[in-house]
Amino acid sequence: MGALDLGPMEISSRFVDAIACKLKEAIVAGTLAPGTPLSVPALVRHLAVSRSPVREAVLQLVGHGLAVEQPRKGAVVATVDHDGPCPHS
Repeated sequence: MGALDLGPMEISSRFVDAIACKLKEAIVAGTLAPGTPLSVPALVRHLAVSRSPVREAVLQLVGHGLAVEQPRKGAVVATVDHDGPCPHS
């Protein structure tokens, strides 16, 4: 993923939601392009957080159609339409 700059994390009622929101914003902005792998270890390094909330946030993105699971690849960014910022941004 290279030198990805997702910016600082904002405080949220649920840390997982804040991570998912940050990733959603990057997807909508095109920072994370369609087909980009959502590697949990890479995201952990970039966001400086632990694995569990990142893994759960990625699963949220899959559940909302912002990412898709691919065999032997894990989750990758889906092709999405712009639908605005996260509600708690």
